[in-house]
Amino acid sequence: MRLLQLLLLLAVAAGAAGAAGSGTDTDADALLAAKAALSDPTGALASWDAASSDHCTWAGVTCAPRGSGGVVVGLDVSGLNLSGALPPALSRLRGLQRLSVAANGFYGPIPRSLARLQLLVHLNLSNNAFNSSFPPALARLRALRVLDLYNNNLTSATLPLEVTHMTMLRHLHLGGNFFSGEIPPEYGRWPRLQYLAVNGLTGSIPSELGYLKSLSSLDLSNNALTGEIPASFSELKNLTLLNLFRNKLRGDIPDFVGDLPASRCCSCGEQLHRRCATQPRPQRPPPAARPLVEQAHRHAAAGALRRGQPADAHRARQLLVRCRPRLTRPVQVLEPCPSRGELLEWLNSKGLFELPKLTQVELQDNLLTGNFPAVIGAAAPNLGEISLSNNQLTGALPASLGNFSGVQKLLLDQNAFSGAIPPEIGRLQQLSKADLSSNKFEEVCHRRLGNAGFSLTWT
Repeated sequence: MRLLQLLLLLAVAAGAAGAAGSGTDTDADALLAAKAALSDPTGALASWDAASSDHCTWAGVTCAPRGSGGVVVGLDVSGLNLSGALPPALSRLRGLQRLSVAANGFYGPIPRSLARLQLLVHLNLSNNAFNSSFPPALARLRALRVLDLYNNNLTSATLPLEVTHMTMLRHLHLGGNFFSGEIPPEYGRWPRLQYLAVNGLTGSIPSELGYLKSLSSLDLSNNALTGEIPASFSELKNLTLLNLFRNKLRGDIPDFVGDLPASRCCSCGEQLHRRCATQPRPQRPPPAARPLVEQAHRHAAAGALRRGQPADAHRARQLLVRCRPRLTRPVQVLEPCPSRGELLEWLNSKGLFELPKLTQVELQDNLLTGNFPAVIGAAAPNLGEISLSNNQLTGALPASLGNFSGVQKLLLDQNAFSGAIPPEIGRLQQLSKADLSSNKFEEVCHRRLGNAGFSLTWT
């Protein structure tokens, strides 16, 4: 593939050199035509000047090595406050491999003419206001590895099937648009895909997604997906990020989650009993809503919930437990994983609280029942936050709660826990916040907690 790209680039370079000698269209001409079609209120493209002898020095422009005839291989004008329709003149940059116009004010349909950029491997149109449907012609971009359309106004009754012809894709972000319908089973075809994000969809999760063997990040949050998590996900051995919050999924978190030792974040929130899609969706997704992947790396959620510690320690690197009485509910960044029945005990039996890279457990605001499970093996050493607030958990807290040496935040408030608060909590030297309020605990003997560096809120 690299050899083919090199040969094509050399052919394009030869054509560009010939064009320069004959006075016909050059890459510089294409860039100037594109600039003329844009609104540039801050003068970000001031260096794009016909008087300049070398367009390879213009802002955002990258050219192939010397001797190529000045072939433009990269164009990055992200965040320059540009606006207007995306200029068709860009499709004249036949040697272009990377194009990013992210975080501007581009609008209108995505130009079909982009399909002429056969060498394109990276296309980032995110955080703009592109509308209409995905152009079927772009299916011809067979070399594409990154396609980021996040946070636009694209619409369709289904996700675009044309992208499944881009077999080289590593990164596909379609979230923050107005696609609807179900996830097509054809979305399990990419052998090299590492990142996939979609939202606004309905139906069940297709088992074919389990065929994405190279997948490391899967973001299916903010949908209305129903049914259960497919058992085929057990084949996603490279998965490090799984976001399923704000769906309508049912059933238990499957066994395989405990068998994903590399998993850093698993968030399954608001899936059973809360309906998050009750508010009207704005016509344009807010630019402040950054990709969920960025949030997810800061919040390890439901998949980690095995021992029953609060998941509010996602930002903590060291844990000091400070329990302040009558603390309000913690701010939610990632929603919890709602499941019914003895979910915590079930998760514990699967070893989820022993995942070596687990950093957060967030299952707050659900209808979880049962006890906080005792941990028999080695507790997850990197777990910094456990959040089980506002559920229906009962019983006594286990002494093994003191084994989570890295926990910084422990949020168990608004449940029905009872009995004595285990003195082993005093061993949590990294703990900075612990909220055990609104439960049924017996009176606390602070001497039994030792010299812990935290204040305890338990009433």
